[in-house]
Amino acid sequence: MKKKKLLNRLLSALLAVIMAIGLIPMGAVTVKAETKNATLSNLGALGTVKIGSKSESGSWYQTEVAGTPVFCLDLGKACHAGDVYESSDATYSSDSKNEKKALEAKIGHWYSVTKKEATKAWVYAQTLMWACEEGQTSEKNLTNVISQVRKNTGYYDSKSAAALYDEIFKISATVSCKIKIWKYGGSGDYRQVLMEIESGNQPEYKYEKINDTLVYRQRITIDKTDEDGNPVSQVPFEVTAQNYKELYDYKVNGWGDAETGDADGESVFSSVAETDSSGRITYKFNYQIQSKNYGYVKASDLGSMTADDKKDIKNKMDDKNINYASDLTKAGAEKLMKADLDAQMKKISNQYAVKEVGAGSDDMLVNSEYANGKIITIESAGSWTKVNGSWPETADKTYADYGKATKLGIVNKYKKATIVVNKKVENTSDNTAHGDTSVDGAVYRMYTDAACTNPVTTVYDANGNAKAASDYTIKNGTLETDYIRTKDTVYIKEIKAPEGFFLDPTVHQIKVDGSQFDVEYKAKAVIEDSYESEKKGFFEVYKMSSDGSTGPADFEEGAEFQIYLRSNGSYDNCKDDEHSTLTIDKKGSAKTASALAYGTYVLHQTKTGAKDTEKIDDQIIEIGKDITSEGLNYKTYTYLYNNKPFEAYLKVVKKDGDTDKTVLKANTKYQIYKVNKDGSETKVVQQYSNGNKLVDIDTFVTDESGEIMTVKALKSGQYKIYEIDSASGLVIKDEFIDVTIGSGNPNYTSWTDSEGNSHALVTVNYVNKEAKGKLTLTKSGEVLKGFNHYVSEPENNKFVFKTDYLKGQKFTIYAAEDIVTQDNQGTNWFDKGEKVATVTTGNGAEFTKQCSDITTSTVDDETGAVTIYLPLGKYTVKEEETLYGYVIPDKNTWDIEFKWNDAKTDVVSNSTKYTDKEGNLNIKNERAKADVEINKKDMTADLGVADTVFNFYTKNDIYNADGELLLKADELVTTVKTDKNGKAAINTDLPIMSEGYNKAEDKTGLNSGDYYFVEDKISNSYYIDKTPVDIHLEYKDAKTVKIKAEAKKLNKATEVNLSKVKLTDNTELAGASLKITDEAGNEIISWISGNADSIKITDKAYELGYRNLRAEMLNGNLVVNGLLQNKTYQMTETRPADGFVSAESIKFKLTEGNVNGEATTVVTVIGNDGNESVQPENKVIMKDDTTKVSFSKTAITGSRELPGCDLKIIDENGNVIEKWTSTKKPHVIDGKLVAGKTYKFTETRPADGYATAESIKFTVSDTGEIQKVRMKDDTIKVEVLKTDKKDKDKVLKDAEFTFKLNGKVVAKATTNSKGIAKIYGKLAAGKTYRVEESKAPEGYKKVPAFDYKVKDTGDIQTIKVSDERSGDATPATPNWRDSGAKSPQTGDFSNPLFWITLFLLSFVGIVISRYKIRKKDEEAN
Repeated sequence: MKKKKLLNRLLSALLAVIMAIGLIPMGAVTVKAETKNATLSNLGALGTVKIGSKSESGSWYQTEVAGTPVFCLDLGKACHAGDVYESSDATYSSDSKNEKKALEAKIGHWYSVTKKEATKAWVYAQTLMWACEEGQTSEKNLTNVISQVRKNTGYYDSKSAAALYDEIFKISATVSCKIKIWKYGGSGDYRQVLMEIESGNQPEYKYEKINDTLVYRQRITIDKTDEDGNPVSQVPFEVTAQNYKELYDYKVNGWGDAETGDADGESVFSSVAETDSSGRITYKFNYQIQSKNYGYVKASDLGSMTADDKKDIKNKMDDKNINYASDLTKAGAEKLMKADLDAQMKKISNQYAVKEVGAGSDDMLVNSEYANGKIITIESAGSWTKVNGSWPETADKTYADYGKATKLGIVNKYKKATIVVNKKVENTSDNTAHGDTSVDGAVYRMYTDAACTNPVTTVYDANGNAKAASDYTIKNGTLETDYIRTKDTVYIKEIKAPEGFFLDPTVHQIKVDGSQFDVEYKAKAVIEDSYESEKKGFFEVYKMSSDGSTGPADFEEGAEFQIYLRSNGSYDNCKDDEHSTLTIDKKGSAKTASALAYGTYVLHQTKTGAKDTEKIDDQIIEIGKDITSEGLNYKTYTYLYNNKPFEAYLKVVKKDGDTDKTVLKANTKYQIYKVNKDGSETKVVQQYSNGNKLVDIDTFVTDESGEIMTVKALKSGQYKIYEIDSASGLVIKDEFIDVTIGSGNPNYTSWTDSEGNSHALVTVNYVNKEAKGKLTLTKSGEVLKGFNHYVSEPENNKFVFKTDYLKGQKFTIYAAEDIVTQDNQGTNWFDKGEKVATVTTGNGAEFTKQCSDITTSTVDDETGAVTIYLPLGKYTVKEEETLYGYVIPDKNTWDIEFKWNDAKTDVVSNSTKYTDKEGNLNIKNERAKADVEINKKDMTADLGVADTVFNFYTKNDIYNADGELLLKADELVTTVKTDKNGKAAINTDLPIMSEGYNKAEDKTGLNSGDYYFVEDKISNSYYIDKTPVDIHLEYKDAKTVKIKAEAKKLNKATEVNLSKVKLTDNTELAGASLKITDEAGNEIISWISGNADSIKITDKAYELGYRNLRAEMLNGNLVVNGLLQNKTYQMTETRPADGFVSAESIKFKLTEGNVNGEATTVVTVIGNDGNESVQPENKVIMKDDTTKVSFSKTAITGSRELPGCDLKIIDENGNVIEKWTSTKKPHVIDGKLVAGKTYKFTETRPADGYATAESIKFTVSDTGEIQKVRMKDDTIKVEVLKTDKKDKDKVLKDAEFTFKLNGKVVAKATTNSKGIAKIYGKLAAGKTYRVEESKAPEGYKKVPAFDYKVKDTGDIQTIKVSDERSGDATPATPNWRDSGAKSPQTGDFSNPLFWITLFLLSFVGIVISRYKIRKKDEEAN
């Protein structure tokens, strides 16, 4: 053991040393730098690969340094053929702590060692190197890169991207790569850094590799102009070439750098230059395209190469992605190379980003198309190569104007802006126009000079169209010019002043600053204010009083006036300089304190002086309209007025108090009384001439105008007006009204007659109210009040409903005719057919129109009755929709009419038959009722399940109409039992869902209408399902009398699958008679397997408690639905199928199980020992074994089978069931012989050497055990007795006899010491054999040959033969040594196979021993 451990330790130490050496990181070793040139190989278009934010696309180039492929480390930078690179050496290891170097070591190892530098591997390795350099080092990112290459190229696509990742990166060993880092020897950071993997595996190839390049040129010429076509200089442009991989030379000529000759450019890809004095920049780009690599074999080698040699060379070039001609010649390769370059020239498509960096002026815009860089694509048509060694445009000095050059004409737009002038007033408080003036209408003109002699001629609209300039008119206090170029200075001046103003002489100089915006059109870039003065004047008034007599007039001191601008409509609507209040002083005059604004004014007297005189009529005064120069501004306007003492006519106008209009009806009568100082009243009686005489008048009667007026003026004083009678439709409201005659009366007005005399008039309105109609609406219906609960008889439970007033019912009232106003103005309160009101019981009425205070309503809080008031007329009341839960009645419209009685009755009732004496319209509605039914169905068959009892519960609390709780949630409502069709109806009237239940947060007092059935009892043919079946009762609409709800309950019947199968292979067995009996021995179902027409179900199924008991044959199985649960049944085979034996009866029972919450049948088979076993798939399987009879044919002396016997089985009718020839095994007849029948086993021909046996009769037992029938054949026994011919009692031994059949030896036998040669079981019965004594005993002669026919018997048949003597009969004993034969030797090791065998066995032994030792160690650990 110690030695073994020592050996293990030594091996472990050695391995540890090796691993430790492998784990030592290799540092970078710098050697002397090499300098070499780069070349490129074109690999063709390999698709686009995205790496981070960068990508590689188009033609892919493999960079080489001195012919060795290298890797570019800077994605997005260039490497050109001929670039000089310097190297530094290093070693990257996969165990480096630098993740990037560790990954690149694995990539390099895979490319160099695993893939032997195959070009296909280089493509993968290059993209992965880029990914590492770009920081995309996660497994996800690297796998994504591999996936892109695999998809684009199809390289190594026999492996998945993940598998390739594992092959490259998931390697257990530490690997390292010697590398060279090649850095560009020139200046600039736009060249690639290159990495070379030094593998040392460069093979010696027998082919030569060539490629070629082609330089072509493209040009871009930019011509910059303004929108007028003038060149624009010093505009900066940046042009960036996108094809950096093939661009070798970039030359630009712009401001101060005219193009001459063909000077070289720089190796840059982007440049900024300014346009020259002619607005031009020229760009010149030289590109070099690279052909793919092409290979060929030298002519000297090609002639001696075999076809296999050529195939090998082609395979090598294929692996390196080197193209070749089919004949491998150099000429063929050069031809392909030229075609390659020609094809690339045709596919040229270089892109340039052309960007205008600035416009060159604040007044000019960068071209929008080029502001953010426009991509320009130049293809082969815009490309060319040198002609005879020179560039053609240089030779002919066309340069930028060369025909194939790409020319870009880029136009810059001038910035344009509009100017806003705001017109303001200099001499008003808020600088706006007052009075009847407006700044609108002022006209301005725009000039190019300060003297305003040269108007601007050209302007622009918002669409950029130039147009002729015109004058600009102020609108809404402002004007906005058309667009002008910002580079131009303009002068704006008013050329026409608006009405009421003086012309403004100011000149406005304006220059728009273009640096403030970057759009072509800038509206309102400059806002300028322009001021001018408004025309104004003072007003002065003189007021006197005179009754027309001679003598001086009196100044009316204290008289007050208002003067205000007429266009404003009133004094209060005016500004400070548009109105003024004037009070006459002792001198009889008054003057405004400040000047009034220009306009037309109204002079209105508001108060008389100390005497009650008449007021002047309103006077029109003009201010400022006659002012023609600023020197006349603020002049004073003076007016004089004179009036007499006050008296006035009285006019009474009849007004409808509800319409506030004059009542155009006759026969309203008034009387007027003068109120004396002591309070007494004197009737006013006036006289007028009717043409014949003077007539006294003390009662004034209206005509159709509804007005009366006194025939004479009344003196100043107090009066009362009494209404004696009113017009129809109206009701007298007030007994009298007071009126004052005097200048202080607000209703006092003046008028002038035809003769020019001024008169005063006091007008008063006498108001009457319209009579109105009254209607009361009530609504009633059944509501839930209680619940009658019968504990012992829940099927009789009932909800109690009683009639009660209903609140919330809506009625709609329509006008049955035009409902006219009583003012006779021809207007209607409501048009015929118009909706008047919506009445809601318990809530009130909502009128479509408010007819003064006529349309009102009241509500009776107890009954919910609504009383409404309406204007006189005919109406129709409609119940268009009814309350939730109720049915709208058949009669749902009622006619109503309100008629006027007299001037003192203000409220009248309906005059039609539909209301009672008090005008009440009482309406009762029927309640919508529920019709609920449960339908019990078999789940799998369209059969109703009878006698199922359901309990019916409420899901939520049930409340009566008063909010009292009747039933709690989940309380029993009633029970029902299904009929023969499986249906049962709820026999009690059920509350439905309350209105608003779903939206209510607090559902107390509301009913959900939710109920549920729960199955309580069901036939044991089904599984009871206690899952609630929900019922929801919800009101549908006003026409639905019955709310029908049907609940369907599908129950699963018990189900058992009874299968009769063969024991041997579990296939279905047809023809077996079977039955199912219950515990009481009742036969429930009988059938013959496989025969659907044989199924019989007991007639007593319903009586025995079965419901919907049924059976059907499916795929040979009997599927029974409806057997009772928890009952024991027995499946019995009453007769097996032919060839099979009766199976043992099976007891089983059905119980309820549950799978995923669903009831299911569990079938349990009950064994003879009482143990129960659950059957898969609810299947009771009765297996019938076949009848098996084994037929054994043996010799009579032994048990071994005797082959070669012809045998058969015959039934009782002589029919051959089966025949066969015996073999070394017993013959078994399986499934053919019918149990209980008798058959005969017969041998038709025995085997050679045996005698035919007697036939055997046997009866097949009803058992699956193998029944054995054995037939024994006795052997054919032939003995040859050899005796001495002379001495018959002397037997001879050692005589050999040969039996031949058809010349062939069948048997040989030698006589024994008794002289007998036995031939047992070798000769066939009935055949004749030729018997020869092939060897006579020593000293005897052979007997002649003879024939012998063998008998078909088991007895010994003896052939006696006698020999004559011929000499000594004692035989010689053979001697091995004398015979010359070699006897076998032992102990000889000279054979080399011995040593080889020994060595192999020893080696195997050592290996096995070592394995066992290690195994024991592992087990011990």
